[in-house]
Parts: sequence; C-alpha cells; structure tokens
Amino acid sequence: MIEPRALRGQGESIRQGLGRAVAGDTFETSSVDAAFAGPTDKLPELRAAVAQALGRIHEVLTPNQRKELAAMLEAGPRFWFRRRRHGC
Repeated sequence: MIEPRALRGQGESIRQGLGRAVAGDTFETSSVDAAFAGPTDKLPELRAAVAQALGRIHEVLTPNQRKELAAMLEAGPRFWFRRRRHGC
C-alpha cells in the first residue's frame, strides 16, 4: 500500500512539467501528460490507503470528535493556520 508521504514533492514535478509545456514556441501537450502521469497512476492506491486510515480513525472517535475532524478535513490547510494564529 502506498504511503501518502511518498507523494510529497509531486507538486514541484507537476509544476516543472507544466512549465516545460508552455516554455517553447509551441504548446507541448505531451509535457502536461508526462507531468501528471506519475501522480495520477498512484491515486487508486492513495484513495484506498486514505479510506482505510479514516475508517480506523472513525471507529475510535466520539460523535463530537468526528464533527471536529470533518470540519478540519473540509477546511483544509486554512483550518490549521487559523487555529495556530489564534492560539488554539
């Protein structure tokens, strides 16, 4: 099973590929395809790993904790920065 951490750094690779696509005199669709080939090939494994982990977490949380986790997941990184800034 894939580790989500294994996908870190993929954003930089994707951005570089997109840069190559627009750098030349003609747009290179193949560079866009290549930029997304690796990360998207791993998505089924990542989806399974996330579903399994969240299922295990869900089992041990109280209803209030589930609501809090849902809010954190839905808000994304904005949640974490807002909480740190306000000292929570």
